[in-house]
Amino acid sequence: GALLGNINVEAMPVDEKDGATSAFASTDSKGNYTIYGVDPNVKYYTVIAGSRPDFMEFIPVTWGEVEEDVEVTSTGLTGVDFALPAANASLSGTIHKTGSSPWTLPFMEDDMPAPFILLQKQGEVYSDPMDGIEAIGEPNDGDTTTFSMSGIVPGTYNLKIFSRGYTTKIVRGIVIAEGSNVISTPIEIVEGGTASGTVVKDDGTYPTTSEVSEVVAVSADLDVLIFGTVTSNEASREVTAYSSSGLEAGKSYL
Repeated sequence: GALLGNINVEAMPVDEKDGATSAFASTDSKGNYTIYGVDPNVKYYTVIAGSRPDFMEFIPVTWGEVEEDVEVTSTGLTGVDFALPAANASLSGTIHKTGSSPWTLPFMEDDMPAPFILLQKQGEVYSDPMDGIEAIGEPNDGDTTTFSMSGIVPGTYNLKIFSRGYTTKIVRGIVIAEGSNVISTPIEIVEGGTASGTVVKDDGTYPTTSEVSEVVAVSADLDVLIFGTVTSNEASREVTAYSSSGLEAGKSYL
């Protein structure tokens, strides 16, 4: 294949508890890269080529992301080569909500009236259950909105839709081919139940916002996440209560 220049490459410690930080490089015009600053005391790194930019940067994506776990020696490591697949597919569709709650991004302070969209490769095991291709639906004050995602490597995916107050909707087994792909039937999401209560530490005192910044309800298989909110005192920064809406009836959460 063609040699790819200006491709971002990241070396990330496999275990974040090691205390090391990621190191970065970009390929030259001949596709070569060298990453400096790798901690010699950290043995295992994940090297990621073609790291996908943050979805809020709206940067076009041409190539798919590929990663490899490597063992680093004191003399360094060579020959960690990558062949990036073309990200030449797109996916779009319509989402309809049943309920009175407005569209709300589930874990951002911005009250933009839009759902959060997550596309994950079927069969792939993600170390972070929120990893994948991210997007935001079209902001809308009504009950129906649309979404569009590009820069996708063709394959079979699961689509997850999040909006605060609504159950997490998962559409499994979407086969995405090269070019434009459209989900013809509107995706339906429904309002869920709410769990709320107080938050205290073992000694009976309230934690601060530096100790508790968010609350998340997670299904046992880590497939479903519901992002809640916390209530805090602005003066003392004490977190006194939490609320989590969008819980599905009959499902167990951690």
